Amino acid sequence: MSAPMVLANLARRKTQTRRMTGLKNIPEGYEFVKMFFTEQIVKGDELGIAIVMLSNGSNQICIPCPYGTIGDQLWVRERLWNDGDGSWLYGADHKFLPMDYPEGWLAKVDHKRSIPAIHMPRWASRIMLEITNIRVERLQDISWDDCMAEGVLSTREYGYTAYFDFRREKYTCSTPRESYESIIDSINGAKAWDSNPWVWVVEYKIIEIKGGEK
Repeated sequence: MSAPMVLANLARRKTQTRRMTGLKNIPEGYEFVKMFFTEQIVKGDELGIAIVMLSNGSNQICIPCPYGTIGDQLWVRERLWNDGDGSWLYGADHKFLPMDYPEGWLAKVDHKRSIPAIHMPRWASRIMLEITNIRVERLQDISWDDCMAEGVLSTREYGYTAYFDFRREKYTCSTPRESYESIIDSINGAKAWDSNPWVWVVEYKIIEIKGGEK
């Protein structure tokens, strides 16, 4: 996750995330039909899976959710550094935490460079989540309450409620929706909001923050 979204999780004000993976190439004319939850057998093990069905009236598309299903656990990736002595500096809040790591792992790390979030190993993650619900919708269908659940910041410092613009890094937005739009464009690039793609809406609860309250 981006640093602002990591901070939102650490503050426990973020309980949803919207992702486009697997839904980017749906042809025009298809609309949401339903979500269903089932099991599949993988190497002899029964695994839960969430699937969305979309239809254009004559044809149907079924797409499995790449993030799992209700009850599955997710771990949050973020940028970090190693100090060469077994402690890790987490980029979002610049906090040092000691972490157990696999033997020989430190020898592979360039201590002068950060480890990008995409390359963070699971054992280094400090935030664990559990999926509580999954659905699919258009990005711009997000509600006011869901914008807040995505980690939007607000303040009344100026005598009225203003919301944080994550592009300009100022409290210049007048609604949670406008603030959430700035989150999307700051992460996915300009016009990401305007394209109004299909997204997975993954709702979750935080089950562990290493170095913080459970």
